[in-house]
Amino acid sequence: MGVGAPGFIEPGTGKVAIAVNIGWKDFALKDILRDLSGLQVYVDNDANIAALGENWKGAGNQVNNMLAVTLGTGVGGGIIANGQVISGANGTGAEIGHITVEKNGASCNCGRKGCLETVASATGIVRQAEELLAEGKA
Repeated sequence: MGVGAPGFIEPGTGKVAIAVNIGWKDFALKDILRDLSGLQVYVDNDANIAALGENWKGAGNQVNNMLAVTLGTGVGGGIIANGQVISGANGTGAEIGHITVEKNGASCNCGRKGCLETVASATGIVRQAEELLAEGKA
């Protein structure tokens, strides 16, 4: 069973080290799903899995090198280089949602301020719209 989960995934264990937008920390997703299903389970970051799917059956068209960006509750990224997903040293190779884009920006669920996620995710866009409406702007 292949599973994509948000957040930082420990590649060796299939554990979600932290998924700030859903409150998971040290969540043993692989073990839980293996115990429930009796199947072998592979867990990776959801944006990495999206990049694989897009490359396999989508616009990526099975190229050797590509970048996928996912937008939703957060902002994610998946990188394929030389036909392989790039996970990085600690499973956070393409966590572009936590790049600081506004020095004194809004607080992010990761604990920092001004992350890309705070302005470009669905959650960030809604927050900005609510702030503008509260100021009386259309």
